[in-house]
Amino acid sequence: MVISSILIDILPGISREDVEDDPHLGSKSRELINFAINQLTEARMVVQDNKTDSYTITELGRIAARYYLRHTSVEIFNKEFRPKMSEADVLAMLSMSTEARSQFALPGCHC
Repeated sequence: MVISSILIDILPGISREDVEDDPHLGSKSRELINFAINQLTEARMVVQDNKTDSYTITELGRIAARYYLRHTSVEIFNKEFRPKMSEADVLAMLSMSTEARSQFALPGCHC
């Protein structure tokens, strides 16, 4: 029970009732997994095979994983990317990514 009390203080979004109802947090884990899968599916990083109820990573997902891109950045790229883009357009698109915001933030800037 001490471990459960510590976990409740550390993990946001988990209430005491969650731990009392499901000590191993199996339902909470499934909920978080489904949430993550839905986000990755929306970003076209994985596809679901309805016959087997399994998921397969897409080429876009492999590239994102290789270069540690967040799904929010991939969503921005999916929305903004066009077949013909100038260098300025590409740089503007890249600057919208969450990675660019954290990489290029000035010290002391709370951007």
